[in-house]
Formats: sequence, structure tokens, C-alpha cells
Amino acid sequence: SFDLARRPLALGGFHGLCVTSNGCGIQRVETGETLYNNTLCNRDVRKLLEIALRADVHVMAKTAAFGVFCRPLYKDVARPESDEMRAKWPPEQRPTFYMTETIEEMLAKLGEQTQTVSFHKKNAQEMFPGWLYDEVISQGEFSLTSSFAGGLDLEITPPDSGKRNGVIRLAQMMGVRQEEVMACGDHVNDLGMLRWAGIGVVMGDAD
Repeated sequence: SFDLARRPLALGGFHGLCVTSNGCGIQRVETGETLYNNTLCNRDVRKLLEIALRADVHVMAKTAAFGVFCRPLYKDVARPESDEMRAKWPPEQRPTFYMTETIEEMLAKLGEQTQTVSFHKKNAQEMFPGWLYDEVISQGEFSLTSSFAGGLDLEITPPDSGKRNGVIRLAQMMGVRQEEVMACGDHVNDLGMLRWAGIGVVMGDAD
């Protein structure tokens, strides 16, 4: 969970270390303390937001503790199943999101702590403009992944991030050998992690 700092897993009896869902951070389960944090600098985030503005796509940026929207970059891409799932969570465990009015306000809220910038589209019939990928790649060293089948989103993270690298770093910190690692996943962005682990398990309802 990218919101581990607000709701430590220790509340459920878990202990140890946890890699964040985007592979950009490692946190202590009991307290939410960040032990490793791989982030995008604000200069790069600004470039990505300017690209999104030209492409007319929905954007969310996330730190280890919260997500931030910007009204000029906010489109209605809410998915009913996601809203239904979040509604079942106790209020104190729901992720924290902020809406800002300008790109400048968004950058100020994020500080230098941005782990992920996500571009979204409403459905698979809508395509990201072809130039968008080339433009993103030309702006710097980024890792690009998609969390949803059909390419409904594009997640942009710092170099050496992603779940595979996050799990490798976590195993090193815990002194666990590759062959001792079991990874479970259900999305396309889990593939690298599943292939690296000694045992990779694909969930029955995977995309």
C-alpha cells in the first residue's frame, strides 16, 4: 500500500519490512517508517505534467503517503468497481488524496517526494496519442509500466523502480536469497517480480 505511513500493517498483526506497490520505497511494517525512497525530482514531474496537459489525459501523482490531483488535469475516469472496493474500507484506512487548483500548487504539495506519475484514460477504446510515449522517454530516465490490462494507464516512476527491483532490494535488506522468495501477482506490472522470484504465483483472477 502506498498509504502504509498512515495505516501500518502492524494493525493487522504483520511485522517486518514492506515494499511499496510501485516498488519505489521500502517501509517498516510496524511503524510505516520509510527506509528507502526512490523519487522523481520536481523538474521532471513538471515536464510530465506539461506533456499530460497537451495530451489531454487524466493525471494522478503519488508520494509514499498520499495522492495528488490537479483540476486542469482531472478527467472523470473513475471506475465503479474501484469506488465500490474503496467504500468497503473503514474510513480511517482509505487512501488520502488531495485536489489542487494549479500545477504549481500540485508541485508544491508533492515537494520532492513524488514516486509515481500516472496517466489514465477512461476505457480501452481511447488511445494515448502516439507521440506521448516518445515525448515521455525523451524527457529523462524513467521506468514505464501499465497496471491495467488493455493499457488503461501509464505509470511513470524513477529509474530502478518497479516491483521487481523493489523486491530485489527488499530481499537484500532482509538477507533472503532469490530462491527463497515467493511472489504473488495479478496484474501485468507484476510480471518482472514474478519472473525473478524463486517461486512466482499468478492469482486465479489475474488480468
